[in-house]
Amino acid sequence: MEEKVNAQEKRGRKWYWLLVLLPVLLILAGAAVWAAGTFFGLSRLPVPNNVSAENVGLHELRISWDSSPKIQQYQVILSTEEFTREKLIENGWQDGPYDVSIVENAAEITIHSLLPDTDYYIAVAACREGKEKITCSDPSETVKIHTSSLEVGRVADLTAEEVTDRQIKLKWTDWTTSEKNQDHTDIDITYTLLCTALPTENSTEADRTIIQEALREPAYIITDAAPFTRYAYTVVANALIDGKAVSGESSEVLEVLTKPEAVAGLDARADGTSSLAVTWKPYELNPGTEAVVTYSLYGSDQEDAEFTLLEENMTDTAYTETGLTGNQTRYYYVVAHILLEGEKYAGMACQPVSATTNPPVTAPPSPPAPPHPPETVHRPAAPLKANTLRPERSHSKSLPVSPGTAISKKYPRPPAPLLDTVQTPPIPPMVQTMRRPMASLSRGNIPAREQRARWVWYWSAWVIPGSTPMKINGRING
Repeated sequence: MEEKVNAQEKRGRKWYWLLVLLPVLLILAGAAVWAAGTFFGLSRLPVPNNVSAENVGLHELRISWDSSPKIQQYQVILSTEEFTREKLIENGWQDGPYDVSIVENAAEITIHSLLPDTDYYIAVAACREGKEKITCSDPSETVKIHTSSLEVGRVADLTAEEVTDRQIKLKWTDWTTSEKNQDHTDIDITYTLLCTALPTENSTEADRTIIQEALREPAYIITDAAPFTRYAYTVVANALIDGKAVSGESSEVLEVLTKPEAVAGLDARADGTSSLAVTWKPYELNPGTEAVVTYSLYGSDQEDAEFTLLEENMTDTAYTETGLTGNQTRYYYVVAHILLEGEKYAGMACQPVSATTNPPVTAPPSPPAPPHPPETVHRPAAPLKANTLRPERSHSKSLPVSPGTAISKKYPRPPAPLLDTVQTPPIPPMVQTMRRPMASLSRGNIPAREQRARWVWYWSAWVIPGSTPMKINGRING
């Protein structure tokens, strides 16, 4: 009996101590776990849930999650390289190729300076800062998001400002954006000019030919176009953002028809004193073009003055301008017009040419009339007095000619008659013949008859005007 009682007492004491020591053991175990988590980081923090991300800009992301009031710090793991939760748990994330952002007392964060049009992988872990190190929970499930891309707009207002036979000047509205690169620099914007095959409604991307790339100005001049040819152009805007090229949508198609080229072989020549003839070569159409060609001729008196229309709708290649004056210069140029499918297209004006009419014809001047000879007026000679015909006596020795007569070797000249003429008429030949040298009058062997004749000849030389006796060898000669 006593042995039963002792056995029951022993079992009762065991249960007593078991009941007493069990709470103590539980308290000690909890304290050990808490100590291990505090000093050795073995405690497990709650994993953040409902992690999400959204684009708030070209370079920004907003990331949020469910927070816990007991957690004061979170770490946001971000990378362009793909990762999983298991990979992070196995390899960690503090030393890997990840961008880690620490968030204090918040359940969201906005991350800036991201690359646009790029895939990012995101995870969040709850952390607690200890005395020696930071303890974090396992990362959340990985979230993948694609950042926003730059939307390049469509080029507008593509127009042809100036069109000639071989040149087309294109212009469009400049496309701009307020977005920046990751380093806050301006985005580089260029343009690509393309030529689209005709007809444009049936053309495709493969039919486009690049005319010029990397254009920085919203304008371009095409200098190698063909005359009277139809083209179709489009422009595309390109943006280089953070090293990545982004292209916009093509502009609306612009169709341009170049002008016909200038008329060749223009020539102008004189056609008399009052008209000019203008000619040129016929305009040659492209092969297979069925059109009507007419011409308009313009003229001006000066090359730099305004030209006036002389004739239009001409089918001939020649024109004559009349009603001009002698030595008049005129300038001309011709414009070809092509009538195609009910529309009239004016060509380029050719270089002006000039021509001058012939000088006017004038009669040669008549020769001057010969001068009239002066009229000779003869005055009648004054009657001679007897004493004027008598020679004065001189102191020279007299030579007897005949008894009772003596003549000196010197005789004074009688006064010459007055004449109104400049020139004295010549002496008749008969008188000149008679004025031969007279023989000496002092000789006595001269017959009286011959001596009288000589006296007549001698005195006739004095009477005839203009005759003068001459002394030859000391003698008097007629």
